[in-house]
Amino acid sequence: MAGTTGLPPPITVDPPPPQDVLIDWLSDLPDLLLLKILSFLPTHLAAQTSCLSRRFRHLWSSSPSLYFDCCSLRDDTAWFINMVDQALRCRDSSATLESFCLKTSYNSERCLPLYPVLGWIDRINELGVRHIDLTMDTGTAYQLFWDIFSIKSLESLHIKTFDLENYSHGFETVIACTRLKSLYLWFNMDSPDLTQLISGLPVLEYLELWAVEQDTVDISSPSVKTLKMECRCCKLIKLDFPKLETLRLVSHPCKLEMFQGDMPLVSKVEFRLSYFHNNMPLLVLERMLKTAANAKELKLSIQTYNGTCVETYLKCEMQLCFPRLECLQFSCNMCNLHLFQWEMPALRKANICLSFDKRFVPAVSSFLKHIANVVDLNFTIETYVHFENTYLRCSEMQLSFPRLEYLEFSCRMCFLELFQAEMPVLRKADIHLSNAKEEFVPPVSGFLKLLANVVDLKLIVKDDMDQLTPFNILVPYESLPLFPCLNNFELSTPCHEATIKDVINLLENAPVLNCLKMHHRDPCIARNKDKKKMYWRSKLPRNSEGNFQHSCFTDLHNRDEKSHAIKLLSRRLTSKKRKI
Repeated sequence: MAGTTGLPPPITVDPPPPQDVLIDWLSDLPDLLLLKILSFLPTHLAAQTSCLSRRFRHLWSSSPSLYFDCCSLRDDTAWFINMVDQALRCRDSSATLESFCLKTSYNSERCLPLYPVLGWIDRINELGVRHIDLTMDTGTAYQLFWDIFSIKSLESLHIKTFDLENYSHGFETVIACTRLKSLYLWFNMDSPDLTQLISGLPVLEYLELWAVEQDTVDISSPSVKTLKMECRCCKLIKLDFPKLETLRLVSHPCKLEMFQGDMPLVSKVEFRLSYFHNNMPLLVLERMLKTAANAKELKLSIQTYNGTCVETYLKCEMQLCFPRLECLQFSCNMCNLHLFQWEMPALRKANICLSFDKRFVPAVSSFLKHIANVVDLNFTIETYVHFENTYLRCSEMQLSFPRLEYLEFSCRMCFLELFQAEMPVLRKADIHLSNAKEEFVPPVSGFLKLLANVVDLKLIVKDDMDQLTPFNILVPYESLPLFPCLNNFELSTPCHEATIKDVINLLENAPVLNCLKMHHRDPCIARNKDKKKMYWRSKLPRNSEGNFQHSCFTDLHNRDEKSHAIKLLSRRLTSKKRKI
């Protein structure tokens, strides 16, 4: 055909819109997505979107949630009541109400009267509400209690009161909310009422009780799988939950005299016993731990008065076996650690935080031998400053962890001579040392030899505020061990001249080191005016951000890169370090 070139027609591209033209992306969203967005807003803010366009005029009235917070609005109770009334009156009855949240003021002068709140509960009952979250005074909550439990559509209930007055109401009718699966209660309730309430919820799966101040707590449920409870001064606790999988019990202060629990399926247990009472028999603690015999995860925290326990009650040992336990988190300042004779053959991860004095180092060593098969260990030693010097005369803890691969260790530098352990397969270590003094540096050499085979090492050292002059944080060059496998090293400490020299020595003793990170920690100069600030300044090279607070060196396995790193580190030293 004449006039044709045989080429395809040119592709036409629409020109971009002018920059001053605004595109309305919001209008392109579907109503369901817009309603989801509005559900995250407080109701008074969601209602203000009605002025955006005709589409938004009544959209907020179909939002799946209603949220009213009296504390975040102006100080006018009458205005707040009128606002909630109008929001519920304008509500689209055909739209499902998923959640209703009402938070009243903590100020007693702004407490809401009972009559309008009763009307709101009746209205959300008509709308088929599924989740209710209430924060109010205890008196109003108890007046609403039976109206709330008459809502048949209710699936989740959260009630928190900001006063803990004890009210006894008693059950007058059968509980109608048979679909309730989650219950959170934070107020003081009589034990008979609490027992009858829990037993009247047939499909309840999640139960959380706080501020329980009764002497006796006796609750049971055939369906609950998760139980979290805080008891205050309770003396008798009886729990019967055949399907329970997760248990968290907090007792503060702990004055338990008897504990009974039937929970054969529980796999995750946490006991927090604060201010462990001296008259608490050992049998009570032993019974509590026996409920966790089949657990895979156990968290136990015991806080005693000044770390002591009456010897009269704690003479026999607790011979317990946890055949399935894989994770243990244990925090204790009780001196009688030798009583905890546990068998944990499947234990793989442990988080231990202990506080003790020099007399009980053998007991601590005996306890740690029961976790010798762990792969992941987080060990923290806490004590007071006036115990510091006494530890230097203690015997060492001769330990062995043949399977340990990751260690996180936190203590004062003076404790390092205590912790003597064989860790042949250790690959990663995270060490936190505080109150570093020059007199405690020699034990560092022996501790670093325990970490000689690590691949990743992170060391955080905080100097003591009484240390006036800088010193070698690590060890002298002659006693620095060889790190044949060290690939990544991170150091956070005051990077003064002595520290830089230590790091240069370390570079020469780590043949396969690839990455070095250093962070300068400001020393405690503000609290000790006798320190010479000029001696504690960072000697790190200037980084890309123009400061001397941190440095990072990579590709150090290359000899040229390592030499360049040593050159940069030596640049600001008064006495230069020789190059390799």
